[in-house]
Amino acid sequence: MSCRIKVDISVTSNVVARVDAEHLPPAQNEAAALLVLLEHGALTVEDVRLLIQVPADEEKTLRAFAEKNPLAGRLFLSVIEFRRRVLEEFDRLAARVTIATIARRPTHRPSADCVS
Repeated sequence: MSCRIKVDISVTSNVVARVDAEHLPPAQNEAAALLVLLEHGALTVEDVRLLIQVPADEEKTLRAFAEKNPLAGRLFLSVIEFRRRVLEEFDRLAARVTIATIARRPTHRPSADCVS
C-alpha cells in the first residue's frame, strides 16, 4: 500500500542557504554509524542499502520539484547527493567488513570418522 503526502514548502533564502551539502555530516561518519547495524547482525547489507538510497521514483519527483522550485529544491538535491555519497562509503566499508568476517571464520575440516 502506498500513500502520497502533499507537502507545502515555503522557506526563506537564508534558511536554504544554511542547509546545504556543506552543512550535512560527513558521508563517512554516516556510513560508519550505519555499519554498526550490519556488524551487530541487526540488518543485512541490502537492508541498510535500502535505508540509505533514494528510490528512483522518489528521486525523479524530488528533482522535478527542484527544477520548478530552485531555492527550496537545492536542499533536496543536496540530500540526494549526500545519500549517494553515504551509499558509496557504506558499500566500501561493508565490503571490508565482509572480507574481514570471512577471513576470521574457522575453516571446517571434517574429522576422519566423518568422511564417508
